[in-house]
Amino acid sequence: MVDNQKVGKFILECRKEKNMTQQQIADNLFLTRKAVSKWERGLSLPDIGQLEPLAELLGISVAELLKGEKIDDIEDVEVDCIITDTVETFLFTANKKSNIKILLTLLLCLLVVTGIVVYYSFCRMQNDYMDICQSVIYGEENAMQLFECVTDVDRNVLHILTEDEYKDALFYAGGSLKTFGTTDSVIEKYPEMKNKSEELYADVETVYNEMYEFDGYEGTYYVKDYDSFCKTVNELYDSCLALREVRRDFEREVGLRD
Repeated sequence: MVDNQKVGKFILECRKEKNMTQQQIADNLFLTRKAVSKWERGLSLPDIGQLEPLAELLGISVAELLKGEKIDDIEDVEVDCIITDTVETFLFTANKKSNIKILLTLLLCLLVVTGIVVYYSFCRMQNDYMDICQSVIYGEENAMQLFECVTDVDRNVLHILTEDEYKDALFYAGGSLKTFGTTDSVIEKYPEMKNKSEELYADVETVYNEMYEFDGYEGTYYVKDYDSFCKTVNELYDSCLALREVRRDFEREVGLRD
């Protein structure tokens, strides 16, 4: 059941926060000051038709008004409980004739509130999906930059790297590893993308470790085990393309890509 006392106290608090008098509330709602006073003392509740304009006047939602407190994050279950409690209250206090109007109005309110919750949840999920994809894209791009640093224009793996190429390769490898290290828990719910991310992470890490085995001389760096390095670099490239395909499929699935 809706708690009259709690709702009344909340109306009083919200009114004072708005620096409004009972008379001002009454004037805006075309009521008497006594009606507002009864609400605040918990002697009665606003009529169903007064809930929305009163909530708007006080700068709160209808759900918060009925619950008697501020709600930071409205969940579906909580909205259902608020509406159910309100229905029970009005069924208990109103006659049969008015119950029909009340129920119809409450059903309309339920549809509106549910629509808001669904829209809010959808927006929140879309933002989460975008964050996940942006993180994966950043890891991909760093891995691809690493690949380009250690290959020529024909995508052949280099035997010798200049100092700048070597430093850039280490930088991009480190950036990719750091990114995938922080996204691991975020993409836990998406096994295929998680698996492909882990495969690319492992390949980047192998290239990164092998580069520390290079022989350096006068600003140039020589590949120590060229065959092994070529294999690892090409595996990195293949893993990057595989992750990109999985990520794009995911984007299409969640509506981020046509």
